[in-house]
Amino acid sequence: MIETGEIKQFIKRAEESVKDVSDEKLKIKAFEVVLNNLVKSSIEKKFIPCSEKPKPKDAVDISVGKLNKDNLLNALNISDNQLNNFVDFDEDDFRILSHIQDKSETKKQQQATLIILTIKYYCYGDREINTSELKNKLKDMGIKSLENMAANLKDFENYIIKKGKQRSPATVYRITDPGIKEGLRLITELGANYE
Repeated sequence: MIETGEIKQFIKRAEESVKDVSDEKLKIKAFEVVLNNLVKSSIEKKFIPCSEKPKPKDAVDISVGKLNKDNLLNALNISDNQLNNFVDFDEDDFRILSHIQDKSETKKQQQATLIILTIKYYCYGDREINTSELKNKLKDMGIKSLENMAANLKDFENYIIKKGKQRSPATVYRITDPGIKEGLRLITELGANYE
């Protein structure tokens, strides 16, 4: 439980951090965000069990498979309307409405896979995608030749890790933390075409 004195300190810190904001609506929203972050940080410090490893700052807190676009919107710092210009969502799936603009099929596969996995991570709380689902999404994005996909993604091991046996339907691709950062950069580039 957070004590009253601690809450008063958080309020003072939040007020101090937004004092130079002239727009009143923006000031109120910024105050709320700062205060919420201070309270959340304090609670996490007090209540995370010693055996539990803290989450990275960009970790998402959602149930796996349940759509939550807010995580991605916050990470990209864009509006829902901007995101909807190039990604179409429903409760259990999404479709990227844009194509990767690169001449190399290898680069297209690598970049598209990072974008797909980053969206899955932020919006559905899942770092992995199985091979058949990935191939379907890549085809949907206009990437035609997928014969060398496994080899092309193997060259991208800093960003994407393959789990499973060769040619097994149970094989999945998992995004790493550096992959998530690169995925956000690529999504930002993709979205820039729609500004």
